[in-house]
Parts: sequence; C-alpha cells; structure tokens
Amino acid sequence: MNKILSSLAIEKVVFRGYGLAHADGEAVFVASAVPGDVVNAQVLHRRGRVRLARIESYVQRSPHAIEPPCEVFGTCGGCDWLHLPYDMQLVFKQQMIEQLFGEVTGASAALQPIIASPQQTRYRNKAFLPVRLVDGKPRIGMFERRSHKVTPHRDCQLQPTLFDRAAATFRGYLEAASVPIYNERTHRGSVRFFGIRQAQATGEAVVVVVSRSAKLPFTRQLVRALTEAHPEIVGVVHNINTRRGNTILGEREKMLWGRPWIEERLGEHVFHIDYASFFQVNTGLAQAMYSFVHDKLGEESNVIDAFAGTGAIGIYIHQRAKNVWCVERHPAACRDATENAARASADNLCVVRGEVETEVPRLCREHSIDTIIFDPPRRGLDAATIEAVATTALRRVIYISCNAGTQVRDVQRLQAHGFSLTLVQPFDMFPQTHHTENLCILERTP
Repeated sequence: MNKILSSLAIEKVVFRGYGLAHADGEAVFVASAVPGDVVNAQVLHRRGRVRLARIESYVQRSPHAIEPPCEVFGTCGGCDWLHLPYDMQLVFKQQMIEQLFGEVTGASAALQPIIASPQQTRYRNKAFLPVRLVDGKPRIGMFERRSHKVTPHRDCQLQPTLFDRAAATFRGYLEAASVPIYNERTHRGSVRFFGIRQAQATGEAVVVVVSRSAKLPFTRQLVRALTEAHPEIVGVVHNINTRRGNTILGEREKMLWGRPWIEERLGEHVFHIDYASFFQVNTGLAQAMYSFVHDKLGEESNVIDAFAGTGAIGIYIHQRAKNVWCVERHPAACRDATENAARASADNLCVVRGEVETEVPRLCREHSIDTIIFDPPRRGLDAATIEAVATTALRRVIYISCNAGTQVRDVQRLQAHGFSLTLVQPFDMFPQTHHTENLCILERTP
C-alpha cells in the first residue's frame, strides 16, 4: 500500500479538496494537489479502482501555487489551500459545488457564484487544540492529516493571535505543574484539549480545559497566569470528559473563574454565546449569510429555525418575519437563545427545547408555518426529519450546510417529497480549506 506513483498530472479539484489524477486507468485522489501540479505520490489507501494518495515530492508546481505563510503547512491538517491565492480557492470551491450538484434536478440553473469571506485569515472564533505528551513534554497543536499525531505551530493563520499566545501560557502551566496528559490508547492521564472562543466585535474570550479527571492541580495559578497575560479572557472553564473516543466535550463542567460565555455582535444584535453552543466559526461571513436569509424571506412569514443553536438566525430575521420558533436540543444553547431574544426585544420569537423531528410536526399542526430553516450538523438530516417535513404544509425550506455531500442527499430526498430546488448559494465560511457553507432554497411544487 506504500507504492509510489510517479509524475501524476493533476487534472482538477474534486469533492473534499482532492486533486484528481489517473494512473494505469484508475483514479487517484491526491490531498492538497491542484490543477497544474505534477507530483510523485504515495498511495495510502485503495478501494476498488480508486486510490487515495499524498504528495511525496513535486515534479512540477502548479502556476497557481504561492509560498504558504506557515512552517507546518502540508503536515498539519488545519489547512488545505494555504499555498493558493484566495481568488483561485474560490474558483475551485465553485467547481466542487458544481460537481456535487451535477445530478440534482434544477441545480445548474439555481447555482449562484460563491460569496467570499471578508477575512481570508484569522477568521476563526473558536478552536479546540488537542494536547499530547511527546518526548516527555506536553504538545499543543493540530492533528496531522488522517492522523491523531499532533503537530505544533508557531502562528496559525486561521486563528486570532490570542489563541496561540494563550495556548503557550497553558503549556507553561502544564509543564510547571506536571499535569498528566491524556493518552488515547491507554485511556489514562488527564488533559485532553485546550479550547478557546473569542468574539470578533468585543474581543472577549473564554478558555476551556478539557480533561478526563475531575481534578486539576493549581487551578488558581492557571487562572492567574491566563488572565494576567491575556486580559481579553473573561472566563476559564474546566470541562470533564471521561469517555473514550473522539468527542471533545463531556457533560460535566466547573467554572474555574469568570463566566462561560462571550458577548458578540452581529449588526444591531448582541449575542451571548456559551463555550459549548453552536455558532458559525466565521463571524463576518455569518453576518453576510444571515442577511442573505433575511432578504430571501417573505414578509409576514411564520418561520421555524431548526437546529437553532444560540438563536442567531432566528433573532437576525425576527423583524422581517411574523413569528419565529427556534428549535434546539442543547440546554446551554437554549439558555443563550432565550437570553439573546430578550436582549433583542424579539417578542415574536419563541425558543423550543426539543428534537427537530418531534417539534417540527407539532409546531406545523399548531401554527400556520410556511418556512423552515435548517442548519444541521455535518451528518445532515435524518430520515425522520425529512418525513416530518413531508407531512406538513410547509411551502419553503432554506437549508444551510457545511457538508455539501450530505446536503445533496437531503435535497434529493426533499425533491422526492414534492419540493423543487430554486437556489444554490455557496458561502466561503472556511478560507484556506476545501470546505464551504452552502445554502439551498426549495419550494413546494404546486
């Protein structure tokens, strides 16, 4: 499986940002390769007549390539396209959406040009960085591609500078206090992740320490070190995750200092955002996307904001809608949404705690709902939610997704239940990576 394929000419970029080449009549998907590259690539995995590979060396660089401003680019799994000018990233993302929606009825006429991010670097408002013990010392960084090996970095281009500065302070605490570091293989040790969330408008930040153990040593010293070095920090949370596996956060938490939320502003609205609540990672583009949704709503619409998180979409559109119901299952997010609605004087907005597949049919029975907005996790909508929509009189579905693959599947399921695709609008929520946020609008066919 470690075979080297020589002089592969990259033809185009395909789903998940792979460069497509062919060897011996078979497709080869090469990570981080772009059209114009000619590479020697090591095969990592094979399935049928398809091979997955990584670049071993370049025979010829693409004319699009630039020098990436990061010493660990190519090893670190955080970025895909830091070596490409931003305008070319947008071109390739548009092409990937075109390919993914190629078999969807009506998509070619509905697809619009991608909307760029106002910030191409340092746009992320949240990160959870894994912590590992390497050569007897704690290491904080990002996972390597297709690996759980942690690669440290000096200055990540995706994050505000506070993130790496605060991580360095935390690493100093781990070393000074000899805190045990978690081992995935043995399920022993304690500290697992260092997390941080920062508001773009106010600069406020919350730090999160995730550990297996319910006890951390010298927490007063940790709080002092963080807050004295970084006055932007308004809270330090200890989250306890005792489970095996890749889930970052556990169900228990302790406040070591301050508060667990930050205050953010989008337009005229002020939001409380808990460290564990969902909120789009690119604040500037989130506002552009929410404005887009606002403008696409019919006046006097009755709207369900499903998977509502902190209620950001529902609150942003409430002045245009007649009534809004924000449906969310996470308790902390529901608390945030309720607080945010009160601050916005959104008297026509109701926060509903519960499962989407249960609450959507009930709300549609009890109220004259005409529009639903979905912003689900990456796995998309489950069959029960699709069926729930099918049983209602909903006229319009606005579907936002960070995983266009599952979105395509769900759009086709909705089409099978009598909806027509009228608009596909990509947003570049994640510059320097192959990911996009994609918005689809479907109307019930008369």
